[in-house]
Amino acid sequence: MEAPAYSQTIARLVSIMGAWGLGLFQSDTNYDLISDLDLELGLYELTQKASAASSSPEENQKENQHPTSAEEHGDSEKNRVNYSIFADHCSHKEAIDTVKNLLENGKLTQLVAKYEKKMQTGDDSDYLPPGYKLCIIGACAMTLGCHLAPSFINLLKRTYPKNLHMPDSNMQMTKALFGPNGYTNGVAYDFVSKGLIETMDSGGPPEEDLMYPGSNSLNVQAPFGLPPLFGPARKMRSPSYTEPQYPNDVCGGCGKDENAGMGPLMKCACCKNRVYCSKECQKYHWKWHKAVCKPA
Repeated sequence: MEAPAYSQTIARLVSIMGAWGLGLFQSDTNYDLISDLDLELGLYELTQKASAASSSPEENQKENQHPTSAEEHGDSEKNRVNYSIFADHCSHKEAIDTVKNLLENGKLTQLVAKYEKKMQTGDDSDYLPPGYKLCIIGACAMTLGCHLAPSFINLLKRTYPKNLHMPDSNMQMTKALFGPNGYTNGVAYDFVSKGLIETMDSGGPPEEDLMYPGSNSLNVQAPFGLPPLFGPARKMRSPSYTEPQYPNDVCGGCGKDENAGMGPLMKCACCKNRVYCSKECQKYHWKWHKAVCKPA
C-alpha cells in the first residue's frame, strides 16, 4: 500500500540525511520504522479513507494533480488528514486522539506482544532488533499520551539501555521513564527532539557530533550506522554510552524496582549506593560500576 503524501514528503526531506541528531526521532532510521509501524497498524488505510471521506470527487482529482500555485498547495496541505503512531506526524489533534484510542483498545498490546516474543526468541530476521523497535513503539505511544501498562513500562526499563545506543536518545528515555519531569501515564509527552528543518534553521547539529566536521554536511551517526572515521564523534560508541543508565534506586543491570515482584533490592557491599535485583545483574553491571564504586 502506498504511503500518504504527507509521509512521502517527510521521506523526501530525510532521504538526503542519515541522521541530523543523536536523539529519538532524529534519523531516517526512526522515520522509516515509524512508517512501517503505521502500515502495520492500518493507519495508512485509515488515512486514505479519512481523506476520501472529507473530499469531494473533484477535490480528490485535484489532489492528485500538481498544484498550480503556492496558495493552492497550502490549502491542500491544510486540509490533509494523516494518522501516525508518532504524534508529530499526525495532522491534527483529532487524529492524535483517534490513534491513541486505537492503541489503547488493543493494538498497542498486540504490537508489544509481537516484538517482545521476537526479542525473547532471538528472532533477528529484521534489520532493526525487536528490542529497539519496542523502545521506539514506547516512545511513540508516549508522544500520543497513551496509558502504558505497568508490564510494558517495566519492559522498557529493562530494554532501552541495551538498544538505545545514541547518547541523547538514551538520556531522553531515562528522563521519560525515571524523571525528573518524566512521562505521566496518559499525558502526551514531548521528547524535545528537533526535526530536520528545525535543526537546519538553528544552525545544524553541534560540531562535535558531525560525521564530517568542517564540511557542509549535517549528517551525524545514525542508529546502527557506520561510526565516523575522524573528528570527536568517532568516539561516540565508547563503552560509556552503552552502559545501562539507570537511577540508583532501581536495579543497575535491568532497571527493575521493588514493585516488579522481585522483593527488596540488594545494595552493593562496597559503596552501599548502587542496588541490584540479582547477583546476575550485579555481575553484568560490574564492568561499568567498578569505575565509580567507592567504599561507603
